[in-house]
Amino acid sequence: MRYRYSAYASTGQMVSGTVEASTKDGAAAKLREQGMLIKSLKRSAELKFDLNMDITPPKLNLRAQSIFFSQLAMLLGGGVPALQALQVLHGQARRPLDNILKHMIADVEQGTPLSKAMANRHPSFHNMATQVLSISEYGGELDKGLNMLSEQFAAEDALQRKFISALTYPVTVLVMALALAVFMVMFIVPNYAGMFKDLGAELPWPTKALLAVSDAVVTYWYIPLILAVLIYAFFKFSGRSEEFQAKMHSLKLKFPIFGPLLRNREVARYTRAVSTLLKAGIPIVTGTRVSADLVENVYLARKLQTVPDSITQGSTMGKAIKDTGFLPPIFSELLVVGEIISNADGAMEYIANLSEADVRQTVERLTAIMEPVFILLLGGIVFVIVVPLLLPMFDLY
Repeated sequence: MRYRYSAYASTGQMVSGTVEASTKDGAAAKLREQGMLIKSLKRSAELKFDLNMDITPPKLNLRAQSIFFSQLAMLLGGGVPALQALQVLHGQARRPLDNILKHMIADVEQGTPLSKAMANRHPSFHNMATQVLSISEYGGELDKGLNMLSEQFAAEDALQRKFISALTYPVTVLVMALALAVFMVMFIVPNYAGMFKDLGAELPWPTKALLAVSDAVVTYWYIPLILAVLIYAFFKFSGRSEEFQAKMHSLKLKFPIFGPLLRNREVARYTRAVSTLLKAGIPIVTGTRVSADLVENVYLARKLQTVPDSITQGSTMGKAIKDTGFLPPIFSELLVVGEIISNADGAMEYIANLSEADVRQTVERLTAIMEPVFILLLGGIVFVIVVPLLLPMFDLY
């Protein structure tokens, strides 16, 4: 069977092609023997509809990976053999981790090293995890590498949860406000329209405008629905284009307040990943290339993908990153100085800590500001709808 792959070569360059193997694990093993770090591996197109094709293992979220690495490091640091440690964790694991551990245990029982057994379950674990463990196991510091990964994913998960929690409140209130407005316009206002018609009174213009809007919404309710579906379909299919994603992500960075917040989040993610990989002894070229894949903003990720090539051509990491404009000027200078004194990983970690602190402070300020703003929004919607309904009653009185 033929498998198509994308992987990082030992030089840090991205390569792609096909490999012949009887199973997906066999294909992955062949690539690792060539010193490649697998990014994606799947059946070729001609076997796309084969009912016997391998099912891609589920990917663990950041929190699950952090807890798993922490528990495994604790067991290994306490002298528990790798196989027994995996069996202990499997006994208390839930899906999908239990299924992943079952396959890892089977590999280790056959004499496979722990890092290789974990790499066999790609893409359940991130590329960075399998790379760090491979280096740590080779150096005899597997528990240290696991603790390092646990800290990395825990920090990333905390930042992600903070970001999501900040957006949950405004999105919820906005949806409630829109739902309230639609409900009142479609079901409450029409009842008043009939009453006003029976009274035969001259209606003030705010009331006429509200009744016209209500009548249009009730009569042509399907038009907004169709528009919403079309807009969703447009972004859904256009979003598959990397060029479109890059333009949209570039636009997001220009938004007031939210643009700098998004950039700082990506800065924290990237610099912490590079710091973790450098501390694990991974080459700079490979480390910067793998870390660029962690950046979700396509526009910024494209800039960072040029860093490994610049380093290969003789540039320093600090200068290569500085030339992309990814980091704020003060952070760029901090990284350049850190690299001069042979402390690039420490400088990266310091930048990550500062960026994460800035994200947390910005999120807290936004949350505090948004609460009264959205309360006023809800009150404004009720005011705009209720007052026009009350005006005719005052006139009649």
